[in-house]
Amino acid sequence: MEAIRGQVEAGGNPIRVVADQHGTPTFCDDLAAALLALVDQDARGVLHAVNSGATTWHGFACEIVRLLGAAVEVMPVPSAEFPRPAPRPAYSVLDTGRLTALLGRSLPMWQVGLSRYLGVACGS
Repeated sequence: MEAIRGQVEAGGNPIRVVADQHGTPTFCDDLAAALLALVDQDARGVLHAVNSGATTWHGFACEIVRLLGAAVEVMPVPSAEFPRPAPRPAYSVLDTGRLTALLGRSLPMWQVGLSRYLGVACGS
């Protein structure tokens, strides 16, 4: 997130962002609240705790640009253009069904968490 914001604030235009890796950005405050609620329930076992929804890094960058009100083009590129020392999965969206069942609710959408992190109104 900060790398993308840094490029936006530095006036990088366009910025190139991977568009073929899917995941769920998660706001640490939402995760911490979920963990505390799970501790209060004495929850046991493995579960996934992430914000709701899914996006690509490109979609995430587009939302950052939108929320910051920046006039920056975000160009989608394949992962192959950004070789990494370790392979990255194309799809790392987690199943939060057990979390939702235990808490009786899902965590907020990732866009809401992002807007809270940035301190701006979501508008979505």
